[in-house]
Amino acid sequence: VRVFTVANNATVPYPVGSVLTVANRSPQTLTIAINSDTMILDGTASTGNRTVASNSVATLLKTEGTVWLASGAGVA
Repeated sequence: VRVFTVANNATVPYPVGSVLTVANRSPQTLTIAINSDTMILDGTASTGNRTVASNSVATLLKTEGTVWLASGAGVA
């Protein structure tokens, strides 16, 4: 299992507006994990960990102090 974990705001206080780009070139899916902060899938109300399909890119935008918005084709 491949996992990329976004550090929570208490550990790494990224400024609001920060963007993280995660590329998955593996033939396996990649999990983007979130700890005590919140990650929302773009265009939905769905929160929690996200998966990134093979050969896909996820963009994570910090919209509030402890909230990230995840988007990209192949991101679920």
